[in-house]
Amino acid sequence: MAMLEFLATNNFGDTRGPGLAGPLALLLIVLLGVATYFLIRSMNKHLRKLPERFDTKPRQ
Repeated sequence: MAMLEFLATNNFGDTRGPGLAGPLALLLIVLLGVATYFLIRSMNKHLRKLPERFDTKPRQ
């Protein structure tokens, strides 16, 4: 039994309280959303610069 108790103890150094995971996760989700917004905006600008049609003749 002593071995099970030793294995069950947390030796990973948790010093933060349990109420911190929610706000950190929200911050991460918001940052990912902002990054996705700017990525889509940038890709739309690049796509607008492309010609409507490309030359289909094979190069020699």
